[in-house]
Amino acid sequence: MLFHLKTVVVILLVMTGVGVTVNALRTTTKIVPSKFEPNRTIKNDATPPGVPADPVANDSTATTSQPADPHTAVLADVLNYYGSPDVYFVDARKPEQYAAGHIKGAINLPSTALFENIERVVSYVPQPNMVIVYCDGGNCEASHTVADALRNQFGYTNVKVYIKGWEELMTSPRFAEMTETGA
Repeated sequence: MLFHLKTVVVILLVMTGVGVTVNALRTTTKIVPSKFEPNRTIKNDATPPGVPADPVANDSTATTSQPADPHTAVLADVLNYYGSPDVYFVDARKPEQYAAGHIKGAINLPSTALFENIERVVSYVPQPNMVIVYCDGGNCEASHTVADALRNQFGYTNVKVYIKGWEELMTSPRFAEMTETGA
């Protein structure tokens, strides 16, 4: 009996360690530039045709480093890709949040009603275009849920998650230009 209890405790400790590690790796980290390399925007190599090559120079809030994960986007990417005919934005928030404000041209695909609304998205977003999924930001998992479904169940290959999402976008000087209210 004591042997089984020790085994259970060891398994629980190992699983807790794995969980903590996975959660730590899933969050974004801030990269602090060295004094030898000034802040600069690093262009994502997977830029689709028709997307402007230069970052938005006037936006001091844009994150200037490329995300470590090729499936994520930072504010600079969102600002660069906004307006490109080859990039589509998907808002994974609830319909009432979408109605209160969203990126112009974004389609609402709430993670809570993913399969009920997927036909609208599939007809709206032709492949192989880039899709950037966003939600509130911070600890919001809705964008991850939607992006994973688009990749794994609906065959989209170029899907990025804007992790800091709506929360960060509201701080951008281009916020009013890029957003609208009403569903």
